[in-house]
Amino acid sequence: MKKRKQIAAWIGIILLVAMYVVTLVMAVVDKSSSGSWFMASLAMTMVIPVLLWFYIWLYGRMTGKKTIADSRWSEDNEVIDTTDNRLSGEGEDETI
Repeated sequence: MKKRKQIAAWIGIILLVAMYVVTLVMAVVDKSSSGSWFMASLAMTMVIPVLLWFYIWLYGRMTGKKTIADSRWSEDNEVIDTTDNRLSGEGEDETI
């Protein structure tokens, strides 16, 4: 599973970088269509990560394995709070 997630992540990274490069090239070469390329880049910046999340979630559903995209994953993993919420000097007894 780890290998497939890594491959999916690299595919997403390559797609996003390629899309940005094409947008930059089209803005330099053909200024009339640069606005539509920019809008497509903005849309794909949101769509590609969602599609990758969906792929990971679907893989987990089909194999019965827990993935980070599964909503029950966070419920099954205990979160440990390591923060100290006391202010310094508050509620502490000091002996001189």
